Order: sequence, then C-alpha cells, then structure tokens
Amino acid sequence: MIEHFAQPMQEQEEHHTGLREWEKVTLQGEDFIVKRDLIAPLILNTREGSRDVIFSYDEYHHPETNMQIQVWKLGLNKPQTHPAIVRADYGCPCIGLGSHFTLPGHDCGKQREQMFETVANLGIGVIATVSEPTAAGNGHGSHVVMEQSTMQYEAAQRGEYIPSMQEAYSEMGYFGDKRRHDLTAYVLADAVGQRPVIPVMSKIEKIQHLRDAGMNVVDDMRVDLITDRTESMKSILRRDGYHKSIKTTQPGAYLIHNGFEPTRLTPETYQTRVLAPLHTRASQAAPRRLVN
Repeated sequence: MIEHFAQPMQEQEEHHTGLREWEKVTLQGEDFIVKRDLIAPLILNTREGSRDVIFSYDEYHHPETNMQIQVWKLGLNKPQTHPAIVRADYGCPCIGLGSHFTLPGHDCGKQREQMFETVANLGIGVIATVSEPTAAGNGHGSHVVMEQSTMQYEAAQRGEYIPSMQEAYSEMGYFGDKRRHDLTAYVLADAVGQRPVIPVMSKIEKIQHLRDAGMNVVDDMRVDLITDRTESMKSILRRDGYHKSIKTTQPGAYLIHNGFEPTRLTPETYQTRVLAPLHTRASQAAPRRLVN
C-alpha cells in the first residue's frame, strides 16, 4: 500500500512558488550568502530555430565588497568524470548596448553569448557572471572603459597612434587588475565541487586562482572564445603564450590541448579530445593487479 503524507504548509508554498532561503556560507575564510538551485529556463535562438535550455541558477552575495556573482549551471548531473567548462564573466558597459551596437575593440557581449551557447550545445558547463560597481575596466570601474574609449576616439580623430586598451589604461594611471578573481574562484569551486573543469579563459593568473580555490583543473587544456569581432576576424588563440597559437577567421569556441591541434569544441570533439584522453590517462595511472 502506498501512503501519501501531507507536506507542511511552508514546504508546499516553497515548492509551488520557487522560494529559497538565503544560506550563509564561508568559503576560504570569506563570508557569502547564497540562494541555490533556482531554475533558469532559457531560450536559445539560432538560425536553425529556437529551443529551451534549462539551466540551474545560484546567486552569491559577498557583503564586504557588495559583489554579486550569478552562477549558471548545466549538466552537473552527468558522471563526475565528465569535465565541465567554466568561465568567469565580468561586466562591461558594452554588454548593456544590446546586439546592434558595440564599442570599438570590444566583444564582451559576444563572448558571453558564445559561452552560453557553447555550454548549451555541449550540455555541461558553469558560467559565473559577476556584477559589482567596479567589475569593468580591470576592476577600476565602468568609467575607465569609457575614458579609454574616449582616448582612442580622440587619437583617431587627430590622426595619431591609437593606443590599445591596456596602453590607454596605463597612460591614464590605471595599473594592474583589481578584480577579485579569488572570490569568483571560491564561488565556482563551491558550485562545481571536485568535478574536473576546463577553464574558458586565457590568462594564467585567472586559471591559477581556480587551482588555488581547490578546483580540479584539467592539465594542459583550456578553451578560447573567438568572435567575429576578435582582432579584426583574425584571432590568435594564445594571448599569453600558454599554449600553441593559431590563426582563424572562423568564430567559435576552440579547445586548446597540448599535443593536439586546436579544434572547434563540439559534442563530438568533447568525446574524442577530452573524455577519451582523460580515460586513457586514468587507465594508465591505475595500479596493475599482479597475477600469480
């Protein structure tokens, strides 16, 4: 006989309304509050049509810095041996312009869009979108991005040398990267656990923050996002000498794997270039049983 038990009224209300309680957590000595496992039913619109992609959503707040980190998760119910691609995505004024306007030299919005689409197509990944007043401009503020844009525009109008983004920042006295990559890494580590991860980022410093937070980062493997606005459509998949560099005119997410040619990241290449080598490596590392 199957018995049905009535839930308490509060539990029923939470079940029907989607309400979650804020939870206090301490990550690597930093205090956060978090709401976990909300449902984010997104719609992916492509040339082939539209389809629903159901992400799970966690939101972390860091009261000391007023930093807000939204974590979008997909496919973490897959076997623990399947690596997730992970990315920390910071704010920029250009992201709020929509899809028809862009700042010269910026592809931040395109990269964010491309990351979500890559995770949706791959079926496994985590994206941390960071919101705070000074996230943009390497952590100095949104106004720094616009000051840099002003400097470049005025130089172009005068027919002078146009400084790069980083050159402009330095000329204006904004040095270094002040963003709290450590806090974002702590949140990603809390969301992902010990599942292996492949970073979707090119700076060694950012990847090291993931390692320092205790994440199981796959060695010699990462992903670069190349948009149709990246370096005038000729994109160098390196930026810091971390892996082999190539040039391409084709936008997309590229898997950079030491010992292999960079290739487009698709469900098929995920199987052949990610899962297969990791399975082989695990088999070789397993202790052999002695037979008498």
